[in-house]
Amino acid sequence: MIEHLLGINIKKLRKHHKLTQEQLADIIGAKKLQISRWEQGTVVPDSYMIQRISDYFNIPVHILIRGIITFDENINITDDI
Repeated sequence: MIEHLLGINIKKLRKHHKLTQEQLADIIGAKKLQISRWEQGTVVPDSYMIQRISDYFNIPVHILIRGIITFDENINITDDI
């Protein structure tokens, strides 16, 4: 479950910021294939990468992992699912 929600959140944030997987990978020091696997939920990023993603998007780690992130005119974050 966490893999799926985390992957969805990474993808939503990346797309909201109009980044390709390759651009996000370059920014956080990962590989494009890693981003793809994270977004698909087949692999979970390690704690270092989770922190890098969290820092870049300015989203608390616990929200990135367990929250529900939606976008309309503003970012909306639900802490508990």
